[in-house]
Order: sequence, then structure tokens, then C-alpha cells
Amino acid sequence: MSTVRFFSTPGIELVADLYLPSGQAPAGGYPAIVACLGWGSVKELMRTWGEALAGRGYAVLVPDYRGFGASDGERGRCFPEEHVDDIRGAVTFLTERGEVDSDRIALLGVSYGGAIAVTAGGLDDRPGAVISVVGYGSGERHLRAVRTPSEWEQFRARLHGDRRTRVLQGRSQEIDPDEILMRDAEARAWRDRVEREFPHMAFRTTLESAQKMIDFVPERHLPYPSHTPVLFIHAGADRMVPVEESRSMWQRAGEPKELIVIPDIGHHEVHSGEPFERTIRHIDEWLIAHMTTSP
Repeated sequence: MSTVRFFSTPGIELVADLYLPSGQAPAGGYPAIVACLGWGSVKELMRTWGEALAGRGYAVLVPDYRGFGASDGERGRCFPEEHVDDIRGAVTFLTERGEVDSDRIALLGVSYGGAIAVTAGGLDDRPGAVISVVGYGSGERHLRAVRTPSEWEQFRARLHGDRRTRVLQGRSQEIDPDEILMRDAEARAWRDRVEREFPHMAFRTTLESAQKMIDFVPERHLPYPSHTPVLFIHAGADRMVPVEESRSMWQRAGEPKELIVIPDIGHHEVHSGEPFERTIRHIDEWLIAHMTTSP
């Protein structure tokens, strides 16, 4: 693994980890994957993904979004459309690498990253495939699903109040990210564990970022006019992002498409153990079958 740097619009430097298969690159270059991180995640969290996919013959680029990890940008600012720009910049960066086949670059996103990947795939016809793992097609549906009706109304009232504050005072209220996501016990335990391992992952955000997430609707980019192959993988017992999110996107997507539901696992269990190994196998099989040429 090596650390690389490139720029995203408008001149923001991003830092990424690049994983390459061992040995000499084949003629024409490796097929490649841009990995899109989950919300508030840092590139180190995708190390096992990068290593596993590099072991199967892919070059894997894992960038920190602007405002997170080692990348430049306003700390904690989470505007999804800006992160889509970051991923499109990552695709451009890979096309300039001699060891990469620029005609075989896929997008892979996990959770929030799945939403980013689906959106980028609709705005950019260069990716040869798009893969969303426990992703969502509507930010509003996603954040509404983790709240009771009264909690949702209270949250909406806070957002309306913050909009007035931004207009009149030019600032947005700073909040803990859990005030947006409303994590369940499994998700809280996962966050506590990874923040102990990667303290630089901890961050604060704003209610303006929450509004931007609600306004984010990746599924409006489906079906892809370019007929880009798209794979959806979801955890069957996911309480953070209901499986209906992937099902909704799959129903809207054009062929070739596939929906795979891994039963009896929670949202973050795709990162480890047998569910992780199974997810990697599904990704590899899909790319071999649907990206221009098999690795």
C-alpha cells in the first residue's frame, strides 16, 4: 500500500491509500476500484477491503473525503454532492496511472459510500461498474427510518430553525453526528471500537450537513443512461439502513443489475468475518462477469 495525493474541485487536496496487486502489472493495466467510504469514515477503515481486492487482482484507491481524515477541507462538513466530486476526481486520478486499465474502473461504496457511488455512476460514464454495499437511495427515507414519527418531526423542526439561523446569522449549529444517524446498539459499539483504533476519525458536524444528507437522492440517477452494470449488496438484519433502500434502487436500475441480501447480519457486519468474505466474493464475481474484460 502507498499513500497518494490528488486534487478535487475546487483545488482541495485529497489523500488516498492505493493498493496494488503483487507482481508486475499485466499488459493494459490492472482493473481498478475506487472505494467510497461510509459517512465520517477514514481510509484506514477500508484496509481489509483494499488488501482483499488487491489480492484478487484489482488496483484499489481509497480516498479520504474532503474535510475528513488526512484530506484538506473544512472539518466535519458533510455535503454529499461535494464528496461525489471527490470520487469523480479519484476516477480521473486512476486514469492517469500507468499500471491501471482506464477502461476498467469500478466504483464500490459502503453505506453512505454506496449512495455516493450510485450518484457518481449516474453523473460519470467512465466507471465500468457500480457496487453499493448497504447503501441507500434516499437520504430522507434513510434518516426517517431510524426515528419514530415524533422524533422525525422534532428533527425537522431543528432543521427549519437552523435554516433561519444560517440566513440571519451566517452559521449552522454544531452537533454530534449521532444526532443525525441515531445509531442502534450495534452501530454505537462499532463506532466506539473504531474510534479507539483510529482517534482521528472522531468529528463534529452541523445541522446544515444533515439537511444536505436529507436532500441527497442517489436513486434519481437510476436507471443509468449508459447501462452501467450495478450490483446492490445488503445486510438482511440492517437496522441502520433498511434493506428496502437497496431494493428500491435495484427496482429502478436498468439491466444488467443484481440484488444480493445476506441474511441475519447487521449493518457493520459486512466489514468482517464470513459476511465480509462473502461480500468480496460477490464483488469479484460481478466484476469478472460485467466489467469489460476479466482480470
